[in-house]
Amino acid sequence: MATSRTLLRVKRQDVEDGRIPFSLRLKAWWEGYEVQPPRQRKRPQHQTKTGHDVRAPEADVPWDDARISLVQEVWGRGLDRPGDRDHITGLCAPMGMDSSMSVLDLGAGLGGGTRAICRAYDCWMTGVEPDPQLAEVAHKLSERAGLTRKAAIHQSSLDDPELKPRGYNRIFAKESFFRVTDKVTLLDRLEEALKPGGQLLFTDYVVLDSTVQESEAIQAWRECERTPVTLYSVDDYQDALKDRKLKIPVAEDVTEQVAATIQHAWASYMHEAQDSGRIRELGDLVLKEAELWTRRLRALQNGDLRVYRFHALKKDENKMLADW
Repeated sequence: MATSRTLLRVKRQDVEDGRIPFSLRLKAWWEGYEVQPPRQRKRPQHQTKTGHDVRAPEADVPWDDARISLVQEVWGRGLDRPGDRDHITGLCAPMGMDSSMSVLDLGAGLGGGTRAICRAYDCWMTGVEPDPQLAEVAHKLSERAGLTRKAAIHQSSLDDPELKPRGYNRIFAKESFFRVTDKVTLLDRLEEALKPGGQLLFTDYVVLDSTVQESEAIQAWRECERTPVTLYSVDDYQDALKDRKLKIPVAEDVTEQVAATIQHAWASYMHEAQDSGRIRELGDLVLKEAELWTRRLRALQNGDLRVYRFHALKKDENKMLADW
């Protein structure tokens, strides 16, 4: 069967320069097909460049003010990933939080979820975000919200976080652990940080089978990520939690909900931003962010990548072993 191809007309000067105009790249992304740079025509070299003419490419900074503004336009104020405040507070509902509890939010991002949980359950929140830029902005947003003490956000690595032993009644994380290389150490620290009878609830990107780690869809997604990705399988997480004597009442596939949220958020953003001229204003930044989420969505939709919710309980030392 012949494969249909979509042809785009490119100006001669763009072909000679070897570049694809922004408008065409946006059209390609929006309509869901691949686009490759036009073949370059070799130009005669009239002079040899000196050392002063050679410039190193600029480093790809994971976060800056423009990207922070963009992700909030897509996901909502104070948010940097799928799931609004109602979704986040609903996700936490099974943990039964109240005003007497100290709660840890790992990978807090811009802190919108941290503040939403604090307001909904009147609990004492501590957010930890590994990226310095995000942590700084998140802290300022908590200050503006008057939640500097009740929803404080700090910068710290998640690979080996310094957490107060038995310091938290509840620990929460939303799609944060896939960026953690040393998950063994992380889970050790979380178990130590939970008070007896404490609960850990987190969602994360996972694989069902370790053999799909190198699938074409997952590799394409990895190439767009600005930081390394380390994926656990569902069994890896369950075994690791059991090794730390944590009971796992829930291990639930929530992929369809996350995928639908990604699709809806980006479709809404593209429609509104196109009308307002915001897409043209942000240019390549929109394309890069959209391509990241498009590739992640494709991996979710073809089944190679999944999102799971894990709910784990630490034994209450006051309970008899037979009751556990």
